[in-house]
Amino acid sequence: MIHRVAFFVASLTAALALAFGLAFMGVGPSTTPGGAVQQVAATVDPPPQPTVQVDTVYLTPPVAPQDVTVTKTVTGGGERDDGNERGEQD
Repeated sequence: MIHRVAFFVASLTAALALAFGLAFMGVGPSTTPGGAVQQVAATVDPPPQPTVQVDTVYLTPPVAPQDVTVTKTVTGGGERDDGNERGEQD
């Protein structure tokens, strides 16, 4: 029996803490009815829309793609270029 009472008290405390937290955050019944908020919003005139003038912007045409030719050259005669200018061997 005492467990039931303790469980009831704990549930009641949790419910009150949840209700207090939601009320503190502003998630509860409001003081103004929902219809009044809609009526006030309907009577307010929207601000005038500014006129927009569209300017024509001319861009330069993109550069046409160009063909690139790559020619690989190989040193002839089987000679190797090791950076030794005098022809000495290491």
